[in-house]
Amino acid sequence: MKKAALTTNDFNRLIYTTRDFTTTYGKPCYQYIKLDVDAEKHRITAAACDGYKLSVERAPVEADESFSLYIRPIAKLPTKEQVTIELLGKDVLIRCAGNIFGFEQPELKDSFINYEQFFKEKECVFRIGLDPRLLMQTVSAVRTSLGQGQVAIIEFMGPRDPVFIRDKKGDNLRMVLPVRIKEDTAE
Repeated sequence: MKKAALTTNDFNRLIYTTRDFTTTYGKPCYQYIKLDVDAEKHRITAAACDGYKLSVERAPVEADESFSLYIRPIAKLPTKEQVTIELLGKDVLIRCAGNIFGFEQPELKDSFINYEQFFKEKECVFRIGLDPRLLMQTVSAVRTSLGQGQVAIIEFMGPRDPVFIRDKKGDNLRMVLPVRIKEDTAE
């Protein structure tokens, strides 16, 4: 039996930040959230990919050995509790606050994307910091303006310049100003 323990607050965050990145079509491995428990680093990684977008979220965990498993997005667990995840053969049991629920592990022919490759150092032309709340408001306005099936064009001029989001024709415009990130102040 492989077992991991973490707080429900962390578990809920892992699920909430990855659940909208699963798919109901396409590769079966992308219909689940993949959990990778790393006992050596004392962390659990939740990853989900629908073939167009990827979400990777990490949290602290206690475990005796490393293992991987797949779960479906689930409802929110009560806060400020402990949750244990057990892998028993092909079954996953999740225990929290006196409740037990679980999942049978899928038989997958395709492997999950190697998300660790995106954490490796690559040459970056520039980085830009954006307030997520302002970015979401801007993207939401663009989505409403463009309608279904249209493409938004995102323009980055430089790390301290505004980010512009336009439609293909250039008739509509949204802009978000960047925020300074630590590396910008080290000049």
